[in-house]
Amino acid sequence: MNSSDVTFLSEPTRQSPVAILLILMKLGKTVLRSLWPIVLVYVIGSKSEDGTSYFEMAVMGAALLVAISSIASYFRFYFYVKNEELIIEKGLFNRSKVNIPFDRIQTVNLQQNIIHQIFNVVSVEIDSAGSKGSEFSIHALNREQAYAIREYLLSRKSELEPVEEDAEGNAAPLHTNDEILLKLELQDLFKIGLTRNHLQNIGIIGAFFFGLYDIITDALGENVRKTIDGYFNFSDESSFFLFVLKIIPSILILSLFISLVNTALRYFDLRFYKTNRGFKLISGLFTRQEQSATFEKIQVIRWSSNIFQKYFGMKTLRLLQAASTMVGRNKSINVPGCYNSQVDAVRNSYFPEEKELEFESHSISPLIIFRRFLYIGLLPGIGFLLLIPIIWKIKIPAFILWLIIVFVTSRIYHKNWKYEISTKGLRTHKGILGEEDFLLKWYKVQSIKVQQSLYQKRKG
Repeated sequence: MNSSDVTFLSEPTRQSPVAILLILMKLGKTVLRSLWPIVLVYVIGSKSEDGTSYFEMAVMGAALLVAISSIASYFRFYFYVKNEELIIEKGLFNRSKVNIPFDRIQTVNLQQNIIHQIFNVVSVEIDSAGSKGSEFSIHALNREQAYAIREYLLSRKSELEPVEEDAEGNAAPLHTNDEILLKLELQDLFKIGLTRNHLQNIGIIGAFFFGLYDIITDALGENVRKTIDGYFNFSDESSFFLFVLKIIPSILILSLFISLVNTALRYFDLRFYKTNRGFKLISGLFTRQEQSATFEKIQVIRWSSNIFQKYFGMKTLRLLQAASTMVGRNKSINVPGCYNSQVDAVRNSYFPEEKELEFESHSISPLIIFRRFLYIGLLPGIGFLLLIPIIWKIKIPAFILWLIIVFVTSRIYHKNWKYEISTKGLRTHKGILGEEDFLLKWYKVQSIKVQQSLYQKRKG
């Protein structure tokens, strides 16, 4: 099928039959996510004949319901184009009709998970002005149809928008070759995995195991709890705390492994392009995603590096796009493993006048030092002294050390927090061990919000 062949859009069109399988998997995940504690207790708990029979009947009934819902959803889903609008009709019992005018379409993103790749189909997700997420999603189309829809919608959107002109008043070209700005190699993926935020993984690991412990012991009784506590020698809160300290190295290694695997799956063969309309990102191993951001929709650019990324000279770049209420994560393109050359290329495209403007630099109030010391250092430190069951010979030095660390980092925080203002935009820079920069053009501002805490109000 030619990419310009979109005659199928003139009539109500169904998705590829593969969508039935994808909808079935999505509904199945939802059911399992809600019922997995019950399944776990059933598997490891005692089984009676009556209990087994009822449980199996419930599982088969849920599976049948999910299958029927998936098939019905497929046959009740249509999309087509009419009067310069993309229209979707869906719903089993409550039918809904969504109309998206071409000129309100922001991005058309493509995605392929492992099932899509096996059957050579593509998921199409369309964001429009005013939507908080993907307002229009087609689970499965053959590749030719998906690319044809994207090219058609973006070209019709361009025709309905004002023609952009260059500095000499000439119309900007409609089509140019994509320029690749970044391609991640295996060594880049390894560096990204090493430098990611492992605290989040540690929290997830801890929450999973302790949550699993509570579920099992609550479901199977106090005897199981005593058996587990005796096996790990949890005689009191102090022994439990020491046990946690002992397993920290194992948790760190597991967290690093999770980060490396997650990085490889998410950013495998990542390619970041500059196009004539904006930027495009393609990445993923089992789930292949293609995201785009047009110049007129990019609201803010942000680049940051933690202490480990600074060692490798790497940065994480985010292109945040306009939304009706807030610039959210779902409206952004996240590019890990960037270097200064890629960040500069994006800055030059987003804000070409930046280098020629004079920015007036300002610092934030030094009162932030005392505020951080009070809320991050002193109050939590007092709570540590009173609540944590450790001998005072350890608690007192730890308390003093914590106060010193918070005071020093608060001074660094105040010193590094700068905001720079020009007639056409704003720059900010902050950080303690890492760095974060933010660039905004004034005409991109949607709203301004001013807040004062009681402490700030008292200090003026």
